[in-house]
Amino acid sequence: MAGISVGSVSVDVVPDVSTFAADLRAKLVPVADQIGRDIGQRISKQISDSVGRGVSDGARAAQGNSARAGDSTGGAFADAFKARVAAALRNLPKPRVGLDATEADAELADIRARMEALRDVRVGVDLSADEALAELDRLKLRVDELGARSPNIDVQVDAARASAELAAVRAEVDALDGRTAHVNVDVGESGGAGQR
Repeated sequence: MAGISVGSVSVDVVPDVSTFAADLRAKLVPVADQIGRDIGQRISKQISDSVGRGVSDGARAAQGNSARAGDSTGGAFADAFKARVAAALRNLPKPRVGLDATEADAELADIRARMEALRDVRVGVDLSADEALAELDRLKLRVDELGARSPNIDVQVDAARASAELAAVRAEVDALDGRTAHVNVDVGESGGAGQR
């Protein structure tokens, strides 16, 4: 049978592509949507995790820096306060003790004792900065009054020097921003300064 041919037939094939785009879209779009959602979720999670870590790390670093800055500022204030009160004490005349002591000597002894106590106070721990400054202002007023009342020129000069040292503390605080400064220091159980 290999050589006999009875006839031939030919068929023209014309593809129908009228629904090709819609069929392709119906099959690809749901898969592409799912792939897009999966990729979007992964990217979103990575961004969220990175931003979260960045915020946490930044907050920890800022907290450490702000605590160190607070320690430094509070410590500088306390050190300057203590140094100025000590200088005022050095300039304050020593009261006479004994039978010839006067009322001015008793006043001078009381002022000196209060200044020594204020010098030894831990500002922000034993006494707030506002309380320390208020006591400083009261002592300055008493020193000024004592100097003005005393007939002794040495007492007047020494009282003026002591008053100038006390005034310097207030001037340094007020110079911070041109207004009365409020310094808050909170020392926690660990002994380091914390935030308030």
